[in-house]
Amino acid sequence: MAHGLDANPFSRTTRPTAYVPRPESEEVLEGLQARVVAGDAALSRLAGPAGMGKSLLLRVLADRTAEQLSSVLVPNPCAGPEDLARQVLEAMDDPRQSAPQLRLVEVAKQLSDSGGLLLLVDNAERLAPEAIAALEDWHRRSDGSLRSVCAALVPIAERST
Repeated sequence: MAHGLDANPFSRTTRPTAYVPRPESEEVLEGLQARVVAGDAALSRLAGPAGMGKSLLLRVLADRTAEQLSSVLVPNPCAGPEDLARQVLEAMDDPRQSAPQLRLVEVAKQLSDSGGLLLLVDNAERLAPEAIAALEDWHRRSDGSLRSVCAALVPIAERST
């Protein structure tokens, strides 16, 4: 009987249905979920070395918060603020592309009645400093309607032991 890659519980995948809860990952997910749903922190960071499951945790978080927040996953962010805003708007099928940063804040405010907008930025280490500053600015201007979780690679050399 042949088994596909998905049959292996130890294979790398980003499918939320393949998530196997562990106490450590559940603690992280529950903390992130509480923060983003309550709006306690506009920008949260999820960091770790390659292959530790950050991408999967972002997708599980999107599933778990789907009833409270609209979420957009940006798997490979472009470097600049304008491009990042365009990527988010494109993922939301928003046809208007003029002034994307202003439009993104406007869209987040429009979603405030249904909980707000959650940006899940994977590979956030690729973001330029000006894009991170823009994210912080978008959070301020959205009046709490926009929240973000950024997953970034931490090289093994930078991990504390």
